[in-house]
Amino acid sequence: MSRMRSRCVLVSETELEEVMRVFLCRWPNGDVSIVGARDKAEAVALLDELGNADRAALTQMGEFLIDFSLDDTGGLNLCHIGESTYDRIMEKAYPLLWNVLTSARSPRAKGRRRTHAQMVREAVESERFRLSGRKKRLPKASTELGKRLQAEHDLAAVTANQLVDRYARKKLEESDEPKTVH
Repeated sequence: MSRMRSRCVLVSETELEEVMRVFLCRWPNGDVSIVGARDKAEAVALLDELGNADRAALTQMGEFLIDFSLDDTGGLNLCHIGESTYDRIMEKAYPLLWNVLTSARSPRAKGRRRTHAQMVREAVESERFRLSGRKKRLPKASTELGKRLQAEHDLAAVTANQLVDRYARKKLEESDEPKTVH
């Protein structure tokens, strides 16, 4: 069954960068998330739904293409990842695995088919733990309250700052309300 495609509106790269950027988030456990945001701070804030992205490696992506189909239960199935999207994810998030996979394409790799599967398994295992032992210098929240929230709840600095800002705004609004004395 052929799939009908909707019309695409093309915009220049400059216009796209002003509107939305796509970020690749490589978590310490080896998982990857992709998020659209105006800037890195907004990406970290959005990724807070999944975890503290201050602990992850964030990279801006260029081209980005994924394709989904709707299943009979209303869910989405991943059908395709664009070739340049796949290459960028593998190259940035999984460099050890990417080296093994790309070396398999070389003419010298033809006779190593049997060991290639083992090399891939080893690279996958290495990638799962490659970032877990690294000590990354985490950004600190701007205020003492934000730092406390950050420490107690493992929040990204941007998220802790947003919470403190919202709380402060609410308190200021409450103090501006006229008080009646009974």
